[in-house]
Parts: sequence; structure tokens; C-alpha cells
Amino acid sequence: ESQARKATIPVTVDAGELRRYPQDIEATIYFCVLEALQNVQKYASASRAVVRLEAAESWLRFEVEDDGQGFDPDTARRGTGLTNMADRLDALGGQLDIDSKPGHGCRLRGSLPLRPEEHAVVAAGATLSTKEASNVRGSTAPLGAQRETGLEPATSSLEG
Repeated sequence: ESQARKATIPVTVDAGELRRYPQDIEATIYFCVLEALQNVQKYASASRAVVRLEAAESWLRFEVEDDGQGFDPDTARRGTGLTNMADRLDALGGQLDIDSKPGHGCRLRGSLPLRPEEHAVVAAGATLSTKEASNVRGSTAPLGAQRETGLEPATSSLEG
């Protein structure tokens, strides 16, 4: 969230109610989202971006979507940013998917499997408030409810 406020374009963060996860999982998602936002600012010519985070079943997922110029993922050269994101996720058994085409923005999705003990916490419904999460050492920016940083709610589509 603090990184979204520093962005040169408006960024909406929609995180709902998330629980705390092991540091390696939180750090991986944090740095992947940060890299994705940096790519949006550098290359996309976007006017806005949306970051979505969710825990579902046995996966923790993130998505960064922009309304920029898009690109063809099959022919574009993968820079170090995308390579680093894919490597970070792969190291924890996760995956990176890119949905983009020229003229239609980009939607980057990453997911990490939750180990059985994290899955049990998700199933039990334990949550931290945004205030509690910010007081935990090593807290990552994307925890808490939806935050507006200059865009309409994240439920609107960027494609159009």
C-alpha cells in the first residue's frame, strides 16, 4: 500500500481481509507486486493500475492489472523484472501468468501454494485488522481492506 501511494500513476489496492503468512510468502508477493508496479510505470504508458490480493483454498494469489499499451508476451523479450518474479514464485512452488496484448493493457497474475498449516489458518478464518497487521514486525504493505489511491473501486474493468 505504501508503495502504491508512491507510484507515478494512480493505483488501487484491493486486498480484502488477509491473514498473516510466513515471511517467505509475504516477501515473495510483496516484491513481485512491487516489480510489477515498477514495470507498469516504466513501460506500460498506463493511466492507472489495480493490485488485487486474495487467499482462496490452498493458494495465495495476486494480480496487477493496468490500462496501458500492453504487449505480446509470446514475442516480447523477458527482462530481468519478469524473470525475477517468475524465479521468486517458482522457488516456493508458485507460478506467474501474463495476460496481455498490444493495445489492451496487461494483467499479471501470481500464485503461491499455502502449506497445510497456512491453509488451516485460512479455513479457520483468523484475520488481523489493518492496524494489527501494521504493528507486526515484517508487515508487508498489501495487508488490509481496499485502499483508494486515486481510482474508482477495483471492481470496474480496465479493459475496454
